[in-house]
Amino acid sequence: MKFNAPTRSAFVFSLVLIIASLVGVLGEKLPVVTPHAFWFSVAGYAVLAAGCVFRRM
Repeated sequence: MKFNAPTRSAFVFSLVLIIASLVGVLGEKLPVVTPHAFWFSVAGYAVLAAGCVFRRM
C-alpha cells in the first residue's frame, strides 16, 4: 500500500475539525462541538487518514 500526501483541502478540513474539538474541550464551550468533541477529533483524524490513503481526495 502506497501512501500519498493529503490534498490541501483534506488537510485544512481535518485541521478545522481537530481545532474545533480542542477549543470545545479546552477553551470556549461551543454548544455544538463541546458535547461531541471526541467525535469531532475522530472525524478530523479520519479525514486526514483518508486523505493519505486515497488518491485525489
